[in-house]
Amino acid sequence: HARGKPAHDLLSGKRRARIAVLRMVGTGKGTAADVADAQRGRAEGHVAFKIKVGVAGPREDAERTRKVCEALGGNASLLLCADANQGFTPDQAVEYVRAVEDTALAYFEQPVAAHDIEGMARVARASRIPIGCDEGLHSLEDLKRHHEAGAAGGFSLKTIKLGGLQPVIDAGRLCEKLGLKVNLASKMAETGVSTAALLHLAAALPAVDWGVGLSSPYLTDDIIRHPFAIADGHVSVPSGPGLGVEVDEAKVRRYSREA
Repeated sequence: HARGKPAHDLLSGKRRARIAVLRMVGTGKGTAADVADAQRGRAEGHVAFKIKVGVAGPREDAERTRKVCEALGGNASLLLCADANQGFTPDQAVEYVRAVEDTALAYFEQPVAAHDIEGMARVARASRIPIGCDEGLHSLEDLKRHHEAGAAGGFSLKTIKLGGLQPVIDAGRLCEKLGLKVNLASKMAETGVSTAALLHLAAALPAVDWGVGLSSPYLTDDIIRHPFAIADGHVSVPSGPGLGVEVDEAKVRRYSREA
């Protein structure tokens, strides 16, 4: 910010200026509600969707996944994925992937517990769909261990897990070297400050194959003066100095709490 340059210029330069945002599909109200929600998102112009699973049995989740994928159609320009957030056992995850192997899912994220690399590898061996690692990744060593075990075909990179912007860049470069896919994501309830950082990373990384997941659009309010607008399922990379956003100090004071 002091140099008057956007963060992506200091990371490795801007490779892309507009990013497709993963829209969450997981109403918690059953298949029909999820299908309607996905169709609503498609009508709004979204081109990337993440279906939340691991909340019911694998057969029920698989059937819901199939219905959502069918409702969105087989358009090759769409990015569809599912995320279990560690919600399955390895046996359940294998049952799920076998039941959805003929769908258009591009990847299946964190099917089993974060520490269970062998469980991840077992699911990966049984799956035609690439397996993504999220909660199991906190360092470059974690990334290497999953790769060596054949436990993941790609990774969800987060600043809060890896320790900032530069470590995410390092992880993205390692993924490129090892032939692994990349997803970028915020943790839940991060503000527009985090979104800005993620967008600069999305601009600078060698590749962002599996989309970008943002949490700030789901907030009731944000602490930046001009929250990011999603248009046709995409958001533009900020161009101002630093992260390119201005914090609303009055909102910071309004939402501050004693801990």
